[in-house]
Formats: sequence, structure tokens, C-alpha cells
Amino acid sequence: MREEKEKVSMKFQVFHKTGGPQPTSLKPEAIDHFFLGNFAKVWCMTRGFHPKFKRYENGRIYFDIITDPRFKGDGFILSMFIASQYKMHVDLFRDATHFEADQFLANDIIGFLLSSEEKEKFPEYKARMNKSYANLSSSRNALYVGPIR
Repeated sequence: MREEKEKVSMKFQVFHKTGGPQPTSLKPEAIDHFFLGNFAKVWCMTRGFHPKFKRYENGRIYFDIITDPRFKGDGFILSMFIASQYKMHVDLFRDATHFEADQFLANDIIGFLLSSEEKEKFPEYKARMNKSYANLSSSRNALYVGPIR
């Protein structure tokens, strides 16, 4: 008797790096293009948070964190994680020792990921995301300061 093998299928997501090479200046646009395009865009789409670089001075990385209702974690731990990722992936931050992060809370999604079967939902999700950013408060909800580990 021949034994039948069970077939297992799995879905996985591949995120292409679109941020280009290492930035050579501390301009926020250059840092964000590199960091978000190569590393952090998946967080926005799947976890409900993303950083926005502001500046780097005296070994301290300054950035904003925007979170949506999907993020249920601790903001300070999240800011420590993001700071360590900046230091690890951006060569200009290799000597960073501390961070300062302002957190802003969005009322709805700030990013999304749809499968090819869900592509008809794109306009709806895009409108929700745009509304979230348009309604983001100009006042931070929290401030986190600490060492980079």
C-alpha cells in the first residue's frame, strides 16, 4: 500500500527593498527614504506603527513614531526598538547612544497590506489611511527618552 503524503501550503510575504543605498546626509528625507524603504515599511503595513526621522545631534537620534489602533504594545519599548534599528541599519548613526521619540496616535490605519484577492479594497483602505494622516494631532501623545541598547 502506498502512503499518501499530506500537502501543506503556506503564504508568505516578500517586501522589496526600495530605499536605495546608505544615505550620505542627515536630511530627514534621505534618512526616511532609506530606512522606511528598506526596513520599516513592513511595520506600518502589518503592525500599525512607523517612525519618521527628525534629526541627529550629539549622539542622539530624534524621531516621531506614528501608531494606529493595531499597535497594542508599550510605546517606550517600541521607541527603544526603533532607535536600535536606526543604529543598526543607518551607518550615520553607528555612534548613537540615546534617542528621543515623540509618539502620535492615529485614529485609524496608517498603512495596510492587501492580497491580490483583495485588490478591490484598495481605494477604501487608501482613503482610510489618508484620513488618518490628515486628522493626526499636531501635539504629541507621549515623549520617550532613553539610551540605545
